Amino acid sequence: MKTIKYMLIICALFFASNAKAVDPAGNSIICLAGMLTMPVKPGPGGPACLAPVEAYFAIRIFDWGFDAPATAAARQAYLMTSPGAMVNAATVAAITAAFGTMYDAP
Repeated sequence: MKTIKYMLIICALFFASNAKAVDPAGNSIICLAGMLTMPVKPGPGGPACLAPVEAYFAIRIFDWGFDAPATAAARQAYLMTSPGAMVNAATVAAITAAFGTMYDAP
């Protein structure tokens, strides 16, 4: 009986710890949207935004050199993987217009 109780507690803790789904694209949207309004480094999100911004700018497409339009399309596709991206479609479009073709973070 103790074993079953402990297994139930472990399962409850496992599901509680996974209740907050990780959304790296959503974090990138939040941090990059902040950079649109306040372009300071590391941005208005501070150190918490370094990894999401780096993840966005790590997406680079090369075709005999850096392919800016293809990179912008790939970065927009990455942002659109976020569940909230359809709600924030205008923000995603503004982020892509501002940062999509850049090689590295401003």
